[in-house]
Amino acid sequence: MPPRVPGASGSLASLDTALLASSSSTSQCARRTFSTTPATCMSRRRYEMHKWLNENAARLYDQSSPGPRYLGAYSDQPFPNNSLFRSQPVLSDMLKEEIYNRIVVKGDAIKSVSREFGVDVRRVGAVVRLKEVEKRMIAEGKPLATPYARAINSMLPQTRLPTPGSDEKPIPHESINEIPVHRHTRRQLFVPVSESRHFTRADAAHAFDENLLPVDERSFHQELITAERKIVTGEQDRGEAMKAWELDVQATEEAHAAKVGEQLEKERSRVKSYETGRAAYRIKDVSVDDAGRDGKGPRASGWRYGAPHMDRKRGAVKIPTSVP
Repeated sequence: MPPRVPGASGSLASLDTALLASSSSTSQCARRTFSTTPATCMSRRRYEMHKWLNENAARLYDQSSPGPRYLGAYSDQPFPNNSLFRSQPVLSDMLKEEIYNRIVVKGDAIKSVSREFGVDVRRVGAVVRLKEVEKRMIAEGKPLATPYARAINSMLPQTRLPTPGSDEKPIPHESINEIPVHRHTRRQLFVPVSESRHFTRADAAHAFDENLLPVDERSFHQELITAERKIVTGEQDRGEAMKAWELDVQATEEAHAAKVGEQLEKERSRVKSYETGRAAYRIKDVSVDDAGRDGKGPRASGWRYGAPHMDRKRGAVKIPTSVP
């Protein structure tokens, strides 16, 4: 039996004929009554899709403003029906290049750059390392996945540099005061104290563990916390305190870099290298005493190759006996 033609009282009767395929397509549906090919008439969902595109196309395809154009009500909500999901911003390429130039080319302190652009110290270090890898690959003539990176960055909100020549301040990318949660602080603890006692952060850290440092000393910006305290107490004004802070962090990082350089030079002097063309042999003097009494000392030569584990030894306890 041939397929039936939907009548005027069907689901297509309420559609707007101006946004249907056309009058010719409607007549085409009627002419192909005995054909087994599906009709080309527009369904209700397709009509609603075209109607939504006509109302929102200008916002979706607007290229005047950078960044993604999500369907949600907010600029970081890509899925309209999932209001709890927020797309986190990423650093733009220009901001990454500026961070690399500030640290490697100009020699600014990492903590100073972290405060200026509002980027965590660990992320600043990751940007510098990845930029070094990128520039080394370019120097070696290796291809980069630039189109892929450009496509991914266009789908995500980005933290960008201010317009050159403007008085705009950099928008912070993230909070630089975030501190990793220590495993000893993940439990609930009740400590009775007297009302007259001044319970500080150091006391709270000592209550969780005797060797746990307070939050101020575990922060990546200890010097900045000290400078802000001087500003609050009135010891220094903000300009003087920030200038002293920049000099302090610059001297601290230069001293740390000099110490690391001395350690590397000392380690390099202990190793003799022989190049054969196909391989490089590195020979270092070792001491027998490094192996310890049981011969399994971590500083011993070959410890990581032949030290057996206790997993397959009969009679050994293989389950945890205490909860950290």
